[in-house]
Amino acid sequence: MRASGALTDAFGARWVWGGAAAAYLVAGLFALPIFYASRTNSLWVAVALVSLGTAAHQACSANILTVMSDVFPRRAVASVVGMAGFAGAVSGAMIAGVVGQVLQRTGSYVPIFAMFSGAYVLAWLILRVGIPRIERIDV
Repeated sequence: MRASGALTDAFGARWVWGGAAAAYLVAGLFALPIFYASRTNSLWVAVALVSLGTAAHQACSANILTVMSDVFPRRAVASVVGMAGFAGAVSGAMIAGVVGQVLQRTGSYVPIFAMFSGAYVLAWLILRVGIPRIERIDV
């Protein structure tokens, strides 16, 4: 994900809140158009939009790991990343049931794509409120 690293470097010197956090927001904005994958009649447009969403997901994933290494001391980074990975796996397993229920009740992917297209921007807002300043903390 070379582009994501370049974004982090470009924002790092200019944005007070941290280059990785800024790059996370930009990548999250690239996930917004995946909503239209459920609304298009073109298979290739849908494939392109979902591909854009998966690329945005990977960029967000890489940048959130960088935010963790910016905030936590070296001796704690592996533990924090491990706990985040565990939380992601558990929430991924739980959301699969939610997606199944939505599909059974609505018969449509529209609400699912609507929910996931804004998830990264929402996560960025939560991150922004939860960590007002990107600076190393003592653990």
